[in-house]
Amino acid sequence: MFKKDVDYKKVINDYINSEINKNKELYFTGKEGFNGISDNQDFYIEDDGIVIYFQVYDIAPYYVGIPKFKIDNNQFKKYLNI
Repeated sequence: MFKKDVDYKKVINDYINSEINKNKELYFTGKEGFNGISDNQDFYIEDDGIVIYFQVYDIAPYYVGIPKFKIDNNQFKKYLNI
């Protein structure tokens, strides 16, 4: 899905970090917080992008629900093979 020489983990991690920083109080910090996506990170594909998601308690308390971060095709098209 990503172009050959793109460090997709860095692109995704930077985006998720920027989204988390908009509402820091909703997420865990330190070792319990977001420390980057894993090699087998949960995601799904929609028509207009990729949604990276985490299980309850992975990076945020229960009341936040399932944290989801949508990587919009238009916003990231320079990195994608579309």
